[in-house]
Amino acid sequence: TSDTRAFRILVVDDEVAEETAREIEDTVGQDPNLSLEVLTESSFTDARTRLLLEDFDVVVLDVMRQRKPGEAPSSEDPEAGTAALDLVRQTKFVPVIFYTARHMEVGNRKAPPFVQVVSKDDLDELPNAIRIAMRTGIQLVIRELKHFVDVEIRDFLWDQVTENPDAYD
Repeated sequence: TSDTRAFRILVVDDEVAEETAREIEDTVGQDPNLSLEVLTESSFTDARTRLLLEDFDVVVLDVMRQRKPGEAPSSEDPEAGTAALDLVRQTKFVPVIFYTARHMEVGNRKAPPFVQVVSKDDLDELPNAIRIAMRTGIQLVIRELKHFVDVEIRDFLWDQVTENPDAYD
């Protein structure tokens, strides 16, 4: 229906991204007025690339990158999630939910409703945090602003640049 709102959610977790995505789809995704696309990334490095190149409406971040069997102890990164938030803040505006067992370590990063912290012990709270982030309506504002800017650029280029190409060498 025309009342259906589409949201793209990125879940970044090196251990349980798929399980978290299923939980989101099974709870938040049951709303008939929503269309959810829940994507996962188990690599914080790949997630940073996706955050730079793609648009998401909500990002769910773990805080710590765990060391995998066979990896050097230095591969563990207790600040991978906060580094991802810093990257988001430098490049775009998207609500972030830290979903982590280390929730006490990022409590100072909270800025509800746009930066929330949910403990992995409170799985039932994650869908609520996502709903809160979506209810802000910021995603619609961002889409409308991007559309407005795109129209202005298009019109300027077609009306000004094509009429005066030598002025833009």
